[in-house]
Amino acid sequence: MKFVGILALLVVNLFMSGCGPSIDALSETVRNSMQQQFDTNEQFKSYGLKAEKVTLIHEQDKKYKGVASVVLNGKAHEVIISVTADGNNVIWEAPPGSFMFIAQIEMQKILNSPNEAVGLTQAEQAEFDRQVAVEMEKIREQAKIEYEKNMKELTGK
Repeated sequence: MKFVGILALLVVNLFMSGCGPSIDALSETVRNSMQQQFDTNEQFKSYGLKAEKVTLIHEQDKKYKGVASVVLNGKAHEVIISVTADGNNVIWEAPPGSFMFIAQIEMQKILNSPNEAVGLTQAEQAEFDRQVAVEMEKIREQAKIEYEKNMKELTGK
């Protein structure tokens, strides 16, 4: 009788585990959704972002954590994401600061542009460069804090 109960539990477990989407299918759905956002959202579409790959880990129930590889100007950037999937709908989100790399690249473009293009004297350019360096350091520190926090959440350490 005990064997029948265990067998019944195994059958129910196999049946229940087959109800949800596979991790690979869910990852591809999230990647496609991200790419659609990058292509159509005013905030992102001018940058030509490419959602290259999404890797997810099942946390519990309908919740997943993962990493999306997002390519900008040929360079891949890791973006931590949270996903909720109920079988019919999928919602993904990235924590604040996850796309900070875009701002950093845009600031670098400004820094690398010639002084004449913006009409600054050498002294004004030097002061501007100093201020930008201070702001960039703040951004790097904030991004580092966010990254470490997200990695701790993702790895559970």
